[in-house]
Amino acid sequence: DKIDADIIYTPSSAGFTDDERTDDFNRHADDLISIWKDPDKKPKWGIEKCGRLDTLYSLIEQLVKEPREKMGNSINIDTYGRFHYFEDLSGELEEIKRVLHEIGIGVNTVFPGCSVEDIKGMARAKLNFMRRSERSAKFLQEKFGIDYIFDIFGTRYLGIKGARRFYLDIAHKFGLKKRAEKVVRNEEARLEKRLEEIKKEIKGKRIAYVCTPLYTTPESIKLLEMFGLDIKMLSISTMWWRRWGMSKRNAQRLVSELKDNLKGLQSAPQIYTDLTMEEEVERIRENDIDLAIGDVLVSDISRTMYYENHGIRSLSPHSMGYSSFRISFSQIAYLAAMIISRLNSPVPGRDLLYLRYQYHPERFPTLVTDLSDELRWEKIMKKVWRDRSDR
Repeated sequence: DKIDADIIYTPSSAGFTDDERTDDFNRHADDLISIWKDPDKKPKWGIEKCGRLDTLYSLIEQLVKEPREKMGNSINIDTYGRFHYFEDLSGELEEIKRVLHEIGIGVNTVFPGCSVEDIKGMARAKLNFMRRSERSAKFLQEKFGIDYIFDIFGTRYLGIKGARRFYLDIAHKFGLKKRAEKVVRNEEARLEKRLEEIKKEIKGKRIAYVCTPLYTTPESIKLLEMFGLDIKMLSISTMWWRRWGMSKRNAQRLVSELKDNLKGLQSAPQIYTDLTMEEEVERIRENDIDLAIGDVLVSDISRTMYYENHGIRSLSPHSMGYSSFRISFSQIAYLAAMIISRLNSPVPGRDLLYLRYQYHPERFPTLVTDLSDELRWEKIMKKVWRDRSDR
């Protein structure tokens, strides 16, 4: 009575029931391995058991209205990435709108990150590009007849080939693929020109890449080599997934598949699995690394500070606004510029008070005194991301 506002309700267990939209991280691993082998493969399970996705679905289900008329060639773009709230979107969206306009396609709604009225008008579009919630895409298809493209892990559209595929997949839905090929070729040429000087400056620089499988893909590693970097060391961590319910067998399978997909690299990196923080620093020093790049899903900023505390130049791309969920040629240039800037910057002198306390080497940055709280939380989450497979 007092506030003039729409009320949206969200029935969500956020994974705490026997909801079968997805079972466990092992199924995500199955999906991802399948997509690595063939980018045209559709995910079998999805990733719908999430309170955030339930909320996004509720907004679409309860707000979108039947349109008076459809727009011409038009699309809704779902911007939801890995950590949407601090990823850099402006450059990506500027490019997507411009390139699609040149192809002959208009952007109707950018969601989330738009107004309530924009959500209400989503049914004006003829196509949805969805990154996270296929359930939302299916709802809009069934109720309003809107076709959709779905990319669950941000793997199909990563890198130069991926950005090209993104625009051509959309254009194909509107019968504009031939026109799109010309536009995309011009974009690729523009990107190559932007990367020319950067490649000259960073070519041969020795890097260590520290990552967690699932969100780090073979293509994201190949992209770093494409910049001219020499990947001397690859440190793969499966500990986070294991602690949250992934079976040991599936974790090993993910690592094995990742290695198989990297056999074409020219760098021939030394590959390590599940090192402690101290071991990582030792290996980085042994390999005479110029820059350690970290993408371990959690605690990336803490890791960066840990390396710098030990005199190692380090970069966490996703904490600077980049992640593998971002799709565009401009984001590739953004990543390259970020790397060259870090290589040309001095290593900050650090003497962290935090490191004078006892931390758990396999759970950095968890302090030993906080371990019981973390173990309690993981016990809860193992019931959410259930491992019923015994694999």
